[in-house]
Amino acid sequence: MNGPVLAMALIVLAVGVVAASSLGERPADANSTRKVHFTQTFDSYQNPAMGYEATQFAIILTPNDGTLYDGSVTFSSSLPVQLAVLHEIPAKQSKGQPVWSIDGKKVYGLSLLGDGKRSGSFEFTGAAIALQSATPEGFTATVSVDGWIRGQPPEVVIQKLEFEKEEPRALLARTSVPVTIPMREAMHGSGDILHIITDASDKDYARMITDGQGWRVNLAPPLAEAPPESLQRLFVFANGVTGTGLLGFQKDVFSATPEQAGYGALGAVTEVTWRPGQNEAILGSAEEIIEAEEDGRVEFDDTGIVVNAPQIVWPEG
Repeated sequence: MNGPVLAMALIVLAVGVVAASSLGERPADANSTRKVHFTQTFDSYQNPAMGYEATQFAIILTPNDGTLYDGSVTFSSSLPVQLAVLHEIPAKQSKGQPVWSIDGKKVYGLSLLGDGKRSGSFEFTGAAIALQSATPEGFTATVSVDGWIRGQPPEVVIQKLEFEKEEPRALLARTSVPVTIPMREAMHGSGDILHIITDASDKDYARMITDGQGWRVNLAPPLAEAPPESLQRLFVFANGVTGTGLLGFQKDVFSATPEQAGYGALGAVTEVTWRPGQNEAILGSAEEIIEAEEDGRVEFDDTGIVVNAPQIVWPEG
């Protein structure tokens, strides 16, 4: 047995009955362009590319012939990493530029974005994206992707490459594994939102959400270190009108949707408490909640807790 095995697995994320809603089409190129939107936690492995064996690697969107991805990615990692963007190029055009190749035959141009941090947000366009560290020490990263995929079947929304030692470098398998994640109701601008929660930076919140929805929420402390510009506010009510919110009261409220510049799949939790003697009511927008706080009707507790809560359906989206 010589060298590592390259095993490629395609993991399909099927989100309840609205999976098709997360795979919308653009007006142009409608037959080959699909939406890709997910949040996932990845464990790194030894970089399989020649010349990069001393680094760690975690593929986010895998390379497939003729596939092009573009969009935005936000990550939080246990160690400093860079975003690696691979570009499909002919091998004969690879001289004079950084390249990524497993066997020297299939060659990708390599762009490394960022200067090595534990969290960040980037726009990207390329044949594949990954996170790469500068050391052989393994890392774990939680990643949110929002973008488009061209030249790929519409049901493919999460992909991962796995590398094992012992076998020749060869593509062995491609499989699909469905995963069902319960959706939660929330609000924005007094309209309804459906979203999922996959990770939380606080163990008590992770346990509480897990118990409430019957599906495990991962504990991911590095989320709390995500840069403020990558977060939106998630308002959670600690008292008031009884409902389906995280703490058992009215629906939680997001400050933005994917249609808006302030959207991020990561939500910074602000707990909202009605002050004594106030007329408790449903507040369906961030603006209403902030106005109530300014009027002294409610008070805020910016908890410092961050959750991965990508929206699946939102008003007009």
